[in-house]
Amino acid sequence: MKQIIEPRKPFNFELICKIVGNEFNGREVYENALDGNRYHLVLDIDTQIIPIIISSNNSIENPILQVDFLIQISEDTKRSCIKTIEDMFDIKLDLNGFYNSIDNDPILYNVINRLYGLRSPSTPTLFEAFIRAFVEQQLPLKISNKIINRIIKNIGRHIEIDAIKYYSFPTIEQLARVDESLLRNCGLSRRKIDYIKNFSNKVLTGEINLDELLKLDDTNLLDKLLEIKGIGRWTAEYVMIRGMHRYSVTPADDLFLRKVISHYYFNDAKITGDKVREVCNRWGEWKGLASFYLLMDYI
Repeated sequence: MKQIIEPRKPFNFELICKIVGNEFNGREVYENALDGNRYHLVLDIDTQIIPIIISSNNSIENPILQVDFLIQISEDTKRSCIKTIEDMFDIKLDLNGFYNSIDNDPILYNVINRLYGLRSPSTPTLFEAFIRAFVEQQLPLKISNKIINRIIKNIGRHIEIDAIKYYSFPTIEQLARVDESLLRNCGLSRRKIDYIKNFSNKVLTGEINLDELLKLDDTNLLDKLLEIKGIGRWTAEYVMIRGMHRYSVTPADDLFLRKVISHYYFNDAKITGDKVREVCNRWGEWKGLASFYLLMDYI
């Protein structure tokens, strides 16, 4: 089964996948993996594990994505998968609106020229964005990715095709009911286990309604997120960007972002979170995406 998607140009599929994809080892896919110019993705739609391969025509100005489903699925499930992929890659985003808004910033202008067509990919579900945010709190990205992959392998379900195991991200119910010792074995601290279990249970019981969160404007959404146990401003802003494409916020208190802003705008001098916000506020509604571009250019 195949499906064609035509993202809004410019769209740099290769660059996006290099940022978001795990390295493919030929044996296992932990929700996603990059295999040359093919992006492996594993979705869990209505308890069905669906392995997918996405490839492109390698054109930034006339982009076409081909989605290959590795198992037979219904038309309704196929539509759900395509919508998820379109949302993940933010295919309808008008990047030119962002590019035109920063013409007076020569530093960011040069960064954009190097990363032309880059999108900020989201997680397949908002729930996953929360879980990844909890895991990544105060940890280097390399370490947090290893923990996430252990969680996917040890708690998520998998399907095997042609000797390759495709693992899906754990569901809300799986994380709500998983034994805490299994999470500890994945490398999580007791505090983060508490955050993840508490959040998952509240989503499962309906006390936290993810669909309702999506309907809130940025100000009310931020306030609502800060009421959740384990969520401070950094985590809230992370979720808003990574799970919702809300680019009007940026995690200014992130120590790595502070280092990046200092490098590009203050010759690596020590700066405060307030100074980061002052710089980011120049980019208005695009501050989250602008920060993402700087982060990706730096690494």
